[in-house]
Amino acid sequence: ECEIDKKTKNSELLLVSCRIARLLNGARTISCKSAKDRTSMFQTLEVSRSAELKGIFPSTVEQTVLDELRGIKGVRLRNCGVNIGRKLYTFNQLHYQSIPTELRPPPGSYFSGET
Repeated sequence: ECEIDKKTKNSELLLVSCRIARLLNGARTISCKSAKDRTSMFQTLEVSRSAELKGIFPSTVEQTVLDELRGIKGVRLRNCGVNIGRKLYTFNQLHYQSIPTELRPPPGSYFSGET
């Protein structure tokens, strides 16, 4: 069940729809405007939730796993290096504050700039 909070974006609905598509062996795609930073944040969250559902790790360590995958030594910043020549996510302050908490990059892994 997904409740909609008018003040925040509902990433849980996207997670549920992705899970349903996977269970049905269906195709689906998630992409933000430039298909870089926010897409990476969601893709990492989806993979983390999938691993949690399969019992690979408990939900109590999900944020730690997300921070590691998205952080300075994580795999997602390599994509940024290829895309923009800088191994940091690009979020201006407005973007950063408007995305749901579970989709935010860890401190030190982003800079304020244009996406």
